[in-house]
Amino acid sequence: MEKNEKIGIDKDAGEIIARKNLGQKVRQRRRELHMTQAEVCGDFITRNMLSRIERGAINPSLTTLRFLIERLRIPAGYLLSDDEDLSTLHEQELREAIRESFRAGDYDRVLELCDAYRIYDDEACLMLCICALSAAKDAYVDGAVQEALRMLDLAMVYSDKTIYPTDVQKAEVHLYRSIFSVISDRDPKDCLAGYASIAEDLAERERYTIHRFLFLLDCGDDDAAFAFVREIPFRNMLYRDMIQAWICAARGENTEAVHLFSVIIDGDTEQKFRQDPFLYYRCVGKLESLAAEAGDYRIAYRCATEKQRFERMYKEPFRVMQNSVLTEKDENEEI
Repeated sequence: MEKNEKIGIDKDAGEIIARKNLGQKVRQRRRELHMTQAEVCGDFITRNMLSRIERGAINPSLTTLRFLIERLRIPAGYLLSDDEDLSTLHEQELREAIRESFRAGDYDRVLELCDAYRIYDDEACLMLCICALSAAKDAYVDGAVQEALRMLDLAMVYSDKTIYPTDVQKAEVHLYRSIFSVISDRDPKDCLAGYASIAEDLAERERYTIHRFLFLLDCGDDDAAFAFVREIPFRNMLYRDMIQAWICAARGENTEAVHLFSVIIDGDTEQKFRQDPFLYYRCVGKLESLAAEAGDYRIAYRCATEKQRFERMYKEPFRVMQNSVLTEKDENEEI
């Protein structure tokens, strides 16, 4: 036999083996997903073509191969490799897909992939903590309180499962819980809008109003936010000043807004915001961004430092901290 003929035979045999290998992987993955051939094919290819691919009778075109990869949620590298074990290659590509989704800000995709494939190592849990917190904030903007609380709980679970530092995320979790505690238990509609008619006293109504006002601003509905507070005579001077500061900021009157926010967070802030530290955190954060935008880095740095201090302070739940303070006070009195 000529040498060239032998090479040709070996090449043909290699192509046959490769086709059969690819077909077996397609069939195996389809069965793992409990899909029929018709379900895989849809309107894109015929069942006869898929059957021939699975038997190794034909090679799929590049377009068909891409379709199968997407349809069967299978790594391209696995189909085209000699590796018969999907798990190792699949996990590597899956982890890279998770990282790319995280870098792109596609947090829903990160949550979906990690949950579907049960990836919960330290790196994944750090990303999941950040993603769940982001989802909670989105739910807050949508007015879906129960969903927001669920995602906050998830964020806390993931933060406890990673070795990476998550103090900032924990602080934000507890800060958001503080606002949701105002409305979640007493609002049957699971929406911020329902609480106003349920609040029993003026202080609670005013507290609801300031949060509803900020909620509308977060949604980008400035006109509705301004209209919501326009006719309300606030007795709480702090809330009145805060609304004026946020209105100035929303209108682009940054110099006046910086002045008003500076006055608001000056003095005994712990006493001012004792009932609602979330509002203090929001004011400090807003002042930081306004000052940085105006080039006043002294104020911006002071606010950034205060935010860090505040985050460290509130990385544990408020009630736990308050109980701790009361316990220490009782122990000191006994001594």
